[in-house]
Amino acid sequence: MTSPTISKATKTTSPAATRLIVIADLKREIKEIEAEMKKEVELLEKEILLGLLDEYADGDSYVYDGIKCTTVSTKRWKYGNETKSAIKEIQERAQLNGSATQEKTTSLRFTF
Repeated sequence: MTSPTISKATKTTSPAATRLIVIADLKREIKEIEAEMKKEVELLEKEILLGLLDEYADGDSYVYDGIKCTTVSTKRWKYGNETKSAIKEIQERAQLNGSATQEKTTSLRFTF
């Protein structure tokens, strides 16, 4: 973890500013861990295809030391530009005529 910077105005370290640094460090760690996790999952998928976990098979899952790994399939639709444009037009009309309602959420975004 990097050390907190000192505020030039007060020459003291603000707890809130320190929290920003902690959050930045944690986000970097998460990115690194997610990249490592992706590699490990890809290796495991190859090992499953090779039958290296067959002895731990339990139906559509693999169970080892209390850890259960199940293959899950997800279907998603991809739409062409014509369909996307038609949907966008319908949304814009609904926004203009008041039949759509706007929801607002607030969150913090961190950039480094």
